Amino acid sequence: MDKLLKSHYEATLKRISEEKIILVVQDTTTVNYSAHPLTEGIGPISPKSDGVVGLLLHDSMAFNLAGTPLGLLDVQCWARDPKQFGKRQFRHELSIEHKESQKWLKSFNKVIEAKKRFPNTTLISVADREARYL
Repeated sequence: MDKLLKSHYEATLKRISEEKIILVVQDTTTVNYSAHPLTEGIGPISPKSDGVVGLLLHDSMAFNLAGTPLGLLDVQCWARDPKQFGKRQFRHELSIEHKESQKWLKSFNKVIEAKKRFPNTTLISVADREARYL
């Protein structure tokens, strides 16, 4: 996916460089493929065992203060391993590198990289309350 989006990321960074303040909003959404159960490479997307399957997509979109979208700074897409379903109660035993919540840190690191490239631009990372579980 990063290869596909490389030129888009570069265009986003160019637009970021032209602004004083940038909001980088990150969030996760699900892509539901339950109507296509024979699709390969998908996994459970619901915390319940109701057969809802698909992909998870976590993106970080840059906006200027007027609310104009400047493009994506990061996109992560994955399928949960069906064999790991129901093991949520053990998540406190795992390091951050082995949790889905690492997605927040990966996206935040993209903000840090952009800040290094454009020291005169203020970048503000915005996340919802799910990010508090880091």
